[in-house]
Amino acid sequence: MPVVCVCIIDQKGEIVKHKNIDATREAFLKIIKDCREDVVVAVECMFAWYRLADLC
Repeated sequence: MPVVCVCIIDQKGEIVKHKNIDATREAFLKIIKDCREDVVVAVECMFAWYRLADLC
């Protein structure tokens, strides 16, 4: 399974979470669970992120 880096930044520009995760739907949903309502996703084009694009 490919691993990807996730960095969640709040509205003030402060890092909330910065972690490598498996490139799976479950891992992504787990890491954003606390900020899901207000999250905006930006993705660097990498082969492992097509699953995330499909999810979003």
